[in-house]
Amino acid sequence: IASKAEEEEKMTRAENLLLRAAELDNRGLESRYYLVMMYDRKGDKENKYKYLKEAVAINPNRMDFLKQAGDSAKEFGDIPESMQYYERMSQLFERFLSRDNDDIRLLMQFGDLSLWETRKFNLAVDAYSRAAEAAEKDDSFLAFKIESEIAVATAYYMMADHEKALEIFKKHEQFVLTRFNRSIPSLILTFANNDNWERAVEEVD
Repeated sequence: IASKAEEEEKMTRAENLLLRAAELDNRGLESRYYLVMMYDRKGDKENKYKYLKEAVAINPNRMDFLKQAGDSAKEFGDIPESMQYYERMSQLFERFLSRDNDDIRLLMQFGDLSLWETRKFNLAVDAYSRAAEAAEKDDSFLAFKIESEIAVATAYYMMADHEKALEIFKKHEQFVLTRFNRSIPSLILTFANNDNWERAVEEVD
């Protein structure tokens, strides 16, 4: 079994080889991909972000690089930069998800991106709703259908449309209890504004 020192020596050699490869080929995506993985493993956030940015500059259509770059930029407090990466992802999602594309997982990912990162709630509602409609066509996707509709409800709460959100939460009360381990009234406490949650709870009761 290799000792810790031997493992570190191997990692250092691999790092030097990858850095040399990246230096020799300024359009080399593969070397940067492995550098990102290596620095992520080492917990070196600065170098990870550095090579993520280079990778995105080489190929601005790689969703995985864009997401990681956006997350890294946000972690470093560079919100405008992170939004550029997320907006690029949003553009790619809209291109891929034409009206005849019912890829449920992509629709859910687009919904999550729109809800939590770009904060484009209408796009989130549309993506989640399309995912729910697609899931309804196949019984094996029932859980996806419910999850998509719960996501729609969450988006409505973020938009302060509490009545629509509450209607969906009530429809899936048991799922809410199982998934969030809380009742609808306690979930409302999390999502609703303080000045209207009591009215919403009364409607549930």
